[in-house]
Amino acid sequence: MNNKLGIIIEARMNSKRLPGKHGLEVFQRPIISFLFDRLKKVNITKKIILANTTNVKDNFFIYLTKKYKIKNFRGSENNVLLRVLNAAKEYKIDHIISITGDCPLVDPEIIENCIDIYLKNKCDYLTNCIEPAYPQGMNCQIFRTDILEDSYKRIRKLFSKNSKKLNFYLEHPTSYIIEKKNIYDHIYLYPPSDIFAPDVRIELDDYSDFIFISKIIKKLGKKNNDYSCKNLLNIIKDLK
Repeated sequence: MNNKLGIIIEARMNSKRLPGKHGLEVFQRPIISFLFDRLKKVNITKKIILANTTNVKDNFFIYLTKKYKIKNFRGSENNVLLRVLNAAKEYKIDHIISITGDCPLVDPEIIENCIDIYLKNKCDYLTNCIEPAYPQGMNCQIFRTDILEDSYKRIRKLFSKNSKKLNFYLEHPTSYIIEKKNIYDHIYLYPPSDIFAPDVRIELDDYSDFIFISKIIKKLGKKNNDYSCKNLLNIIKDLK
């Protein structure tokens, strides 16, 4: 187990498209709690932090993170980059595994594969979600904390007089890193053929996504937390 690695989940209750989405319930459980269970199956690290905001609506996460034994960090609502960076510093994480709260059924084996390749290649940034290939909702990004901090300093310096550009990069933490291939060393991962499904969406963005994901969870069953991306794709075929 690597103590320098940590999973940071980005989530907030004040979503513009679907407010309160992480609290929507399946089997009388908030849907984000299924993500907590999935991430606990990642054996390489047991550091899991929910990076939410100081908005009063995110008080919802205080009890929930205690119940599921997840670390809770509260930061800026709009400056997501700084929120993630400060969460990493608070919990002494050198390598950030970034997962959004919109991926409640993410496959821990996919995350472990990403971590393994990242560590072996010693790159600055690794992702499996730049090019459409994996099902949407299996998204994983990994990068060094000092790389994120370096990008933050560059952004503040370059765009101090361009608030629109500055706000964009602060709201989307890895956008600058992704753009600057000449500065940061990138690796992009593609799935094996049996889970190549770029048109499949298992990601929570609007209410129709919630209904669809709820159907998958109910098909899996109340006590089933041992399934893969391939299992999910088979279930989705049955649902259509």
